[in-house]
Amino acid sequence: MWPVLFKIPVPFTDHAIPIQSFGLMVALAFLFGSKLMERLLRREGFTDFRGLDSVLFWILIGVVLGARALYVIVQRHEFEGRWIDAIRIDKGGMVMYGGMIGAVSLGIWRAVKEKLPLWQVADAGGVAGALGLGIGRIGCLLVGDDYGKPCDPSFPLAIKFSTRFEHGSFLGIPIPANNGNLAGDHQGLFLHPTQVYMSVNGFLLCLILLWMWRTKAFHGQVFWTFVLLKAVTRSIIEVFRDDADRGTVGPLSTSQFLGLVTGLVAVGMLMLLARRRELRTPPDRLSNPNPAD
Repeated sequence: MWPVLFKIPVPFTDHAIPIQSFGLMVALAFLFGSKLMERLLRREGFTDFRGLDSVLFWILIGVVLGARALYVIVQRHEFEGRWIDAIRIDKGGMVMYGGMIGAVSLGIWRAVKEKLPLWQVADAGGVAGALGLGIGRIGCLLVGDDYGKPCDPSFPLAIKFSTRFEHGSFLGIPIPANNGNLAGDHQGLFLHPTQVYMSVNGFLLCLILLWMWRTKAFHGQVFWTFVLLKAVTRSIIEVFRDDADRGTVGPLSTSQFLGLVTGLVAVGMLMLLARRRELRTPPDRLSNPNPAD
C-alpha cells in the first residue's frame, strides 16, 4: 500500500532518506515486544536485565539471519550464479518462520550462556513474540507482500493492490497507483488480506498468552503453547495465501511443513516439562501454580 511512508531530506543536498514501512514496523515490533518482555519478567521478580539485554540483542540477530536464510533456501534459484546477493538483505526477501526459528535458537543459546532462568525468560518471550507478529505483519500489508488468493470483490475485507496505472483499495482507503508494492502479477485483483489475518492472529495469540502467563502451571508452558498455536493458526492462514515466495515441501507450503515439525516439538516439550514438574513437586506443593525451576 505504502512501501515508503515518508522521506527525510538531507540538508544541503537534493537527496532524501526514505523511511521504509516494513523496516519501521519490524523495528516497532521489536521495541514494543522487548518492553513487554521486560515488564512481564519484572512482575515475576526477575532482576538480571543486563543479561536480558544480551538475549534481546541476539534475538534480533536471529530474526534477521533466520528470515533471510530461509528465504535464500526456499528461493535458491534466484541466487544461482550470484550467491553474493544472498547477504544483500537491503534488497528484501524474508521468510518470517525462519526469523522465528533463528530468534528462538539464538535466544535460548544466549539465555543459557548468561545463566538466566531459561523457561521463565522464554515464557515472557513467547508473549512478546506474539505481539511482535501482530505489529510486524502490518509492515507486510504496507509493502503489498505475503498477499492472499483472489476472492470475490464483494468480500468486505477484499484488498486490491494498485497496478502501475490503476489505483487500488482496501476498506474504502485508496491505494495510489504505481506505488512500488510487491504484489507481482496479483496487482489489480481482489485478494484475501492475509497480512491482516496474520496480524490479527498475532494480537489474539498475545491476549491468550497473557492470560495463560498469569495462570501457568509451570515455566515453559506459555512459550511452547505459543509455538503450538502459531503452528496451527499459521497453517490455516496459509490456505488463503497465494505468493510464490512461500515455497513448498510436497503438498505443504514451507510454513505448513515447518508448522507441522514445530507443532510436534511443542507438544513433546509441553508433555516433558509438565511431567518433570510433576516428578519433582512434592504433593503438598501441587497447588502452587508457579513452583521455582
